[in-house]
Amino acid sequence: MNAIKRFPILLFAAILSACVTSGPPDARPGLNDREMHALEETYYWQPEFGVPSYSDSALSQLLAGTADNTQNGERSEEHASDIALALASVGDDRFSASLSKQSKYDQKAISREIAYLWTGYGLRYPKTQKLLREYRQPLN
Repeated sequence: MNAIKRFPILLFAAILSACVTSGPPDARPGLNDREMHALEETYYWQPEFGVPSYSDSALSQLLAGTADNTQNGERSEEHASDIALALASVGDDRFSASLSKQSKYDQKAISREIAYLWTGYGLRYPKTQKLLREYRQPLN
């Protein structure tokens, strides 16, 4: 196939690639340098721990019951760290889709746990932030 015939195919591939990778870098699956910094500084994650992967059911299970007040302080902080890491590792699309299926009370608790990613570090997860926007108040 000569170069002229391949050009439309290559152009289409480039456009498709740009569409898939559009949006803020923080919203994409996998940890970037800014996310790693936030997770190390504020949450319990360290690079040597690795980056977990989550099936849809494992992610849902992690998010469900976040508002459960029976967890002690340290376990509650570890859970918040797990949630922040899950958001960074699975990306905004999958995280917000799973989050939207959780109870409003759990969503409010999750907002309290991870909002510092965008308020303190300026990370951007548009779908998750939009979903949690109404929960900016402390848990009652």
